[in-house]
Amino acid sequence: MSPEQELFDWFYMRANELSSNNTYDYLPQQDEPVEYPFVKVGDVYTTSTGTKTSVGGSYTIYIDVWGRHTDRLAVAELVDKLYALIFSPVKTENYVFIASHSGQQQQITTDTSVPNSVFIRGMLILTLERT
Repeated sequence: MSPEQELFDWFYMRANELSSNNTYDYLPQQDEPVEYPFVKVGDVYTTSTGTKTSVGGSYTIYIDVWGRHTDRLAVAELVDKLYALIFSPVKTENYVFIASHSGQQQQITTDTSVPNSVFIRGMLILTLERT
């Protein structure tokens, strides 16, 4: 399996555990019943590096936590738990990924992109290196 897919699957499984099985790989539609807060594990981007004898790279994964405007604390706590996952090596079936603790991005914002709705959105942009 590709390193991108294994990294995605690893974060999806951990997010699902932390969010009580309330994790998606897409943003649910307005007519879909969802419980808040929920996690969306999104895109994975690869920046390849290599030498004569090996191929590596950095992998950036986007994770969002969505909650109602009254869920700010729950969103912040879930974002912190997801961020803490990179404090130790991420070991998948075939790869090991290491994160530098500088340069990681974490935000909590108010989102009004849906008409007549106010959401709290926690965003993580995590970059890991394959060892």
